[in-house]
Amino acid sequence: MRDRTFESLKRLSREEARSVVYFKNKSRFQKTFREVAADIAAIGGKLCKLVEGISEPRIAIIGPTSYDWMVIDLACIQNGLFSIAPPEHLDPATLFQILEEANPSLICLDFSMKEKLGDAPWPVHYFNAPEGHSSLEAVEAAPIPIGEENKLLVNYSLAYSSGTSSVPKPIPLKFRKRRPSPFETAKGFRKLILVLKYRTSFWSRSDNKILLFMPFSHLQQRNFVLMALNQGINIILSSPGQAIQHFILEKPNVMVSVPVIYEAVSRRIEKQLSKFSGGQKFLHSIYLGLGINRLSHRHFLQKSFAFFLFKKIKPLYGGNPDYFVTGSAAISRSALETYYKVGVKILEAYGQSESQVISMSSPRNFRIGSVGKPLGKVKIAEDSEIWVKYEPDFHEGPPLKVNEEGYIETGDLGYFDKDGFLFLIGRKDDTIVLPNGKKVFPGRVEGELRTPLGSHQVFVFSRESGKLAAVVVGNNPDAVREVIHAYNSRISDFEKVRELLVTKEAFTVENGLLTGNFKLKRNSLKEKFSSMNFEQVLS
Repeated sequence: MRDRTFESLKRLSREEARSVVYFKNKSRFQKTFREVAADIAAIGGKLCKLVEGISEPRIAIIGPTSYDWMVIDLACIQNGLFSIAPPEHLDPATLFQILEEANPSLICLDFSMKEKLGDAPWPVHYFNAPEGHSSLEAVEAAPIPIGEENKLLVNYSLAYSSGTSSVPKPIPLKFRKRRPSPFETAKGFRKLILVLKYRTSFWSRSDNKILLFMPFSHLQQRNFVLMALNQGINIILSSPGQAIQHFILEKPNVMVSVPVIYEAVSRRIEKQLSKFSGGQKFLHSIYLGLGINRLSHRHFLQKSFAFFLFKKIKPLYGGNPDYFVTGSAAISRSALETYYKVGVKILEAYGQSESQVISMSSPRNFRIGSVGKPLGKVKIAEDSEIWVKYEPDFHEGPPLKVNEEGYIETGDLGYFDKDGFLFLIGRKDDTIVLPNGKKVFPGRVEGELRTPLGSHQVFVFSRESGKLAAVVVGNNPDAVREVIHAYNSRISDFEKVRELLVTKEAFTVENGLLTGNFKLKRNSLKEKFSSMNFEQVLS
């Protein structure tokens, strides 16, 4: 992986057909990979000048997703400079704590966060700074040789966990060995078949585009950048607030997103489906009955039906769903089913911050609600916990916990179906044990409620009364009650929501109720809402 990354960075300077699109001050910018390579070289020279004379320099990069953040990170990799990527959403005290432990030589800070960091005891250089302010751009570059392979570090960065229940934990990153692909291990006729499949697949196209909008402090996002450079995929850099807009306008055919984006768009799709005329409903029933929705969206039958049925629906998701992946948190089954109704397969992925992807569905091996078939050795413990075989070459840093059998105990619960597909149930620590001994998995209940509520802001927990309670962000309590009653009418008695609180205060990263990748911070939510007055919706 180390050598492959280095070769990718060297190739950038010769690549003019592919590009990076990004947005700044409401304007759209586009740079070819060759121009990106020039920016990486320029910033690399400035960074090397700043750490001149420092043995084993460590550079912290702090800020929201931006082109400049990406370039600084790639410049660090290219020039053998160890980087530190603390989550930018942390409160000042926690951010300072992390920086003190990481001990950076200098900090590259997005100017928008100037006040948050305050008077830092480390040298600070701003990026994305307005004219007239001291910035990284003003630094005189050192005359450094770019492109020496021995500069590329094996241990190249320090990332952090999501911090769902505590302070984010540091995760040392290194260029790991890759699991050999089937193409690399195949021989003879089988290899010829795989070559032909690749040549006729969308992966061989030059116009592939990946949309990235999650913070670069998440190591997966940085890995997606390296993947895009390795495979020659055009990059679109967005932000959480503009992701849906850019999803529609930029028409990416590759996207890896948290569920909230897919769920929000699925509600728009469902609304359009509800407007079908009688003739369209009949044609749609044939489309589903014949299983045409299971085919690739590039199949001529898919295209034919889409022409008559989905003219107003395809623009809602850009219309190019070659490889749409969801992960990080559970997505509602109803959202997956909505996409499937229009021939789009949302692939579910499962992994941990400390490891590569553990399991992932694929267009060929696809089942709604499943994260596919594991890529490595996985077993289910007696209590339904998912155990993953620890392989030092394929895991980042120290594992969370390795038992006597050599497995990582993930803390996630799941099961295999008869065909070997893995299904997730929820987090072991999140499981609610009611007074009657019954177990409730809150993520599953939240998923059942999110789509009919038209809101991704749902939190389910058990109060001191022992009753299952829901906190829903919304402006229409009557509509929320209607959804809750409908849910209770079709669910097992012990999973019914009996207490309800409707609030207008959104769960956000800024108010500490969500992690940087939009997972619920359950401990913080429970602490905030448990003492408030809930209404009884079911005795």
